[in-house]
Amino acid sequence: MRIFRSCTTPVIISATLARAALVDLTKANRREPLPDLPVELTLTADWSRAGFEGGNPLPDNSKGNQFNLFDGYNVIPNDGQDDTAGLQQAITAMSSQSVPDGTYRLIQLPAGTINLSYMIYVDTSYLIIRGAGPDPNAGGTKIVFRPDSDTKYDKIINDRWDLDSMEYKWDFQDEAGKRVFGTASGGWLWPGRSIFRIGSSQVAAKYTRQHAEAPKNRKDLFKGSVNYHWRSDEGKVKGWMVSQEKDKAGVMGTSTIRLNVTNTTWVTTADVTATDWWIGTSHRRRTKDSSSHWPLDFLSWGVETQNCQDWFTVTKRGADETGRYIELDRPLRFDVYRSSTGDGSSPMEDSEIFAKAMPIAHVVHHVGIEVIELTAFTLVATRNYGNLAPEQAMHGIVFRYARDSWVRNIQTFMTGSHPVSGPGWARIEFT
Repeated sequence: MRIFRSCTTPVIISATLARAALVDLTKANRREPLPDLPVELTLTADWSRAGFEGGNPLPDNSKGNQFNLFDGYNVIPNDGQDDTAGLQQAITAMSSQSVPDGTYRLIQLPAGTINLSYMIYVDTSYLIIRGAGPDPNAGGTKIVFRPDSDTKYDKIINDRWDLDSMEYKWDFQDEAGKRVFGTASGGWLWPGRSIFRIGSSQVAAKYTRQHAEAPKNRKDLFKGSVNYHWRSDEGKVKGWMVSQEKDKAGVMGTSTIRLNVTNTTWVTTADVTATDWWIGTSHRRRTKDSSSHWPLDFLSWGVETQNCQDWFTVTKRGADETGRYIELDRPLRFDVYRSSTGDGSSPMEDSEIFAKAMPIAHVVHHVGIEVIELTAFTLVATRNYGNLAPEQAMHGIVFRYARDSWVRNIQTFMTGSHPVSGPGWARIEFT
């Protein structure tokens, strides 16, 4: 068994389901945190809260209320037909079905081959998608991903997806006659397209018209934008910034973040009431403290403008003589400088990137993907180790602003890119 962590949140991985069954992976079988460790080392040395729900057991087979894909959704194995629309409709329909506390909606995939042609959004919480087994040669479920023409990347550079050139521009007048213009790029989709994307598909109010008018191969730039930290920007006013009054808006080892108030017209009730928050510090050219990572000379726009980030539960919102603040459920493991020019660093690419404290407006949680084989449509290649189809180099499963979920007993082959990836997750377990 191996236990890993992502760069920000605890993750557990074990080799196989059969082997994992022999080992108690829950918090009951965890080593206590080592005493007297520096706060910044707790990320790698404290495994006591890693995994699903901070170390609780994964749901067993008794927890699912089964949903039949044959009833009106036309997901039929081995028929050579595209099953994407039916599976997506079933997942969406499940969101309106109530389930008793402590149980899950269960989509039981049939044995055989299921064909998908575009990305499936799994944005229904308390949902298990379970196959008949991970080995298609032994009665299992095989999902074959053949990206259609609107899903394949249409911008390629150096045998890779060119996310910067994958743009959609808009320029129109709103109902008040005000000019609205801007550009969305492939970075908004980071880390890229996938077979399953566990996370919100909701479109922020700011981008509803753009999403409606975009061509099919650009619409997904706006899906999930309810959780983009720039969704509340208005003109030169940047939303969800930390306080700019001092060099640090949050200090490593403490649990308070000072805020720059966001009150643009794009702030929603979900933003105001959210208790799940994402904290992201900015890359800086130079560093002076032990929480630093690497000095940098350039930015990766829309992708990696934050070098330290974490997911917290907010326990209190308040204000005092110095301004508004939030209290977090645990201490920070890094300093939160106000921007990329914090600690006296000079701007990179003549720009200042602000640190963010963002409410996660639509959290997807308690989702499991189980006992399936995931594969791309493969062509025979002999001793050719290059990327033969960069336009199809897509991930297996992506988590984006999802928590308390799991992947169990999955086999992947030729998924095109990473089997599992994600830029924002918390308490995810791979078994």
